[in-house]
Amino acid sequence: MSTVNVPLLQTYIGFVIVGVSRSLFLFQYRKRRERATSDYDGSERQPLLNSPSLIHYVQQGSPLKAKVTCTLAAVSYIIATIYMAWQTIREYQGPILNDPRFMYGRGAMAAWALILLFRLVFQEFSFASGEIQADSVVLISIPLVMELFHTPSAHLPERILLDWVIIPGLGLLCFLGSWIHG
Repeated sequence: MSTVNVPLLQTYIGFVIVGVSRSLFLFQYRKRRERATSDYDGSERQPLLNSPSLIHYVQQGSPLKAKVTCTLAAVSYIIATIYMAWQTIREYQGPILNDPRFMYGRGAMAAWALILLFRLVFQEFSFASGEIQADSVVLISIPLVMELFHTPSAHLPERILLDWVIIPGLGLLCFLGSWIHG
């Protein structure tokens, strides 16, 4: 009789959830872009509000600001992920390294933030492509999926703040920065 490795199965399901969320975001993003360009008839439309808004001032910023914001968010994301991984390893000692939910979860968090960081620094891209926003969706969703599958984590007072607010918030910061300039 074979036994099922439940943590490994949960890890694979987590990869599928994160991958599907990224793919769905890109699909919807590109669909909206195509619809927006096909609906444009060339005539100028009257704005709903004639007074300047916060969005108007934010959109006046350069894409360089968005790139710097996303880069700093990715570096901070990596640092926070490494800190939580280190604290968890210190608390659980060696057996935690055999749990695929922890290894692949924290590893995927750091790896995806590194991918985003390398894409921001070394690759020519346009915020309008939606790739940076899709990567940010992954950065937001990985910690939440890890929590969904009860991935072992350090029992620190700041754990909930880091795993539920700060780490996904850094992904959201990158998403908003790239979305505004996309």
